[in-house]
Amino acid sequence: MRCIGLRQFIEGLPKAELHIHIEGTLEPEHCLELVNRNGITLQHNTPEAIV
Repeated sequence: MRCIGLRQFIEGLPKAELHIHIEGTLEPEHCLELVNRNGITLQHNTPEAIV
């Protein structure tokens, strides 16, 4: 087994996106599901009207 340095180990780890903006990340259908589930009213009530 080969030893690697801490820096190499960390650089080799899989990365994750820790900062995103929700705008543009939800599909319209999913947005409507969340709205309906949480009892929120929107002026748009179909996926086509959202986009």
